[in-house]
Amino acid sequence: MGSFQKIFPVNYVIKAIFFDAGGVYLKGSFVQFANKAFQALGTNKTVSERKEVTVDERFNRGKISIREFFKKCFTVPISNEQNKQLIKLWTNNWKPEPEMIKLVSQLKKRYRLGMISNSDPVNFFNYLKKGWLRPFEVLVLSHELGILKPEQKIYQIAIQKIGLKPEECLFIDDQEKCIKTAQKIGMKTIWFQSIEQLKKDFKKIGILY
Repeated sequence: MGSFQKIFPVNYVIKAIFFDAGGVYLKGSFVQFANKAFQALGTNKTVSERKEVTVDERFNRGKISIREFFKKCFTVPISNEQNKQLIKLWTNNWKPEPEMIKLVSQLKKRYRLGMISNSDPVNFFNYLKKGWLRPFEVLVLSHELGILKPEQKIYQIAIQKIGLKPEECLFIDDQEKCIKTAQKIGMKTIWFQSIEQLKKDFKKIGILY
């Protein structure tokens, strides 16, 4: 969006890049999942596109199971077989595009990489199994910590884990609320809209890949 210009002073040196997961590193949305899930459950209900920081606060904090999450989302009886179907839909809903995998691989040659995500244990086990998280040295996950973006503490934990100053870290997210908190603690930020826009912003601020 070009807003990074206000937050990149002349004498900055970026040493680490933190990615959000869903919506940035991984393409997909809750709306896509929900509409497929409603079909699997045999209902005619649909949901419209929306942008939210969390899918479900208690689920993203690791406080409820995925079955409890589904029950809350769909408010209809869910059989064991249907629950298995929904889990399959859930774990197939987000995946990195080949262009993003290539970009992250190139960035890893020059920068330390991390991830800060409002997450859940089912999907993150799936991402680990598929090797999608291998490029990231530091994983800061809400379901493990019980802390959500845009709460300030999750960013502070990320910075502590990577062992750098906030101004040496770049954070990329598709949610403006999450970007603003990162800026408040001194991190550099890019508000993600597309891979093409991200590459253009990288070039403008001197990120090499």
